[in-house]
Amino acid sequence: MELKKCELCGELFEYNPKNKRSSNKRFCTPLCAKRHNGLNNKDRKHTDEFKKMMSDRNRGENNPFFGRVHSVESLDKMSLSSQWDESKYKYCNLTKNEKEILDGILISDGSISTSRISGRLSIIFKYIETINRIILDLTSINFLKPWKYESKEDKRTNKSYINYQTKSLSYHDLLLEYTRWYKNGIKIIPNDIEITPLMCYWWFVGDGYNTNSNVYLCTDSFDKESVRLVNEKIKQKGFKTSIRSNNRISFDKKSSMDFLEWISKDIEIQKEYLYKWKK
Repeated sequence: MELKKCELCGELFEYNPKNKRSSNKRFCTPLCAKRHNGLNNKDRKHTDEFKKMMSDRNRGENNPFFGRVHSVESLDKMSLSSQWDESKYKYCNLTKNEKEILDGILISDGSISTSRISGRLSIIFKYIETINRIILDLTSINFLKPWKYESKEDKRTNKSYINYQTKSLSYHDLLLEYTRWYKNGIKIIPNDIEITPLMCYWWFVGDGYNTNSNVYLCTDSFDKESVRLVNEKIKQKGFKTSIRSNNRISFDKKSSMDFLEWISKDIEIQKEYLYKWKK
């Protein structure tokens, strides 16, 4: 047996050079192979011509099920197979602190994907240290091993960018979080969101910045009503804020300093983000 480096995660794995199938392996696990395919196919879509061709090919008598109907027994079996026993659901049962962290991640760059019975958290950050810290802090959630992703070259800067990503396992109660954070598939800010130091720390780390001693929270992608409501909740904490023309929340200078102190009072600032606290 010899060692080869996985083309996605860079981990070494064993292969048999005398076996052709083994020698052709490019990834350490099937999971890495699936991730590679997903990343490689990102933003690629079938053309309208191809879709029409496939539709025509399987239309009418060319359809394998043409002229046939499901029996009553088959319909009953399909109905039963689509029902899940409550005991089969997997829950993560987040603590109060974990829910605050989750809200801070979701209001910035985190996202949840869903199936019919569960939700799955996806996170992406510039630093692997941030991913590892979240994994340690969200102990109720199991995550896949993080992987590095290098973007395609940005035409504006002629540079490619590296970030780190991971996904959680699927949990039934994350499906409930999806219903809080998404309306008709569009991400919103839920009305019941709580403004706490821990939530705001992760919000600021993920999607905030400090320019000339003024703190800004990026809410560009949210609807104006959601931003107005969350801004009012921030004001109720005693901070002076306003909503800019680009739909971002801005703190005045004194409130900026008070806000930075408030969110970091009981939490260690990750060294990679210390620059955000500089005056």
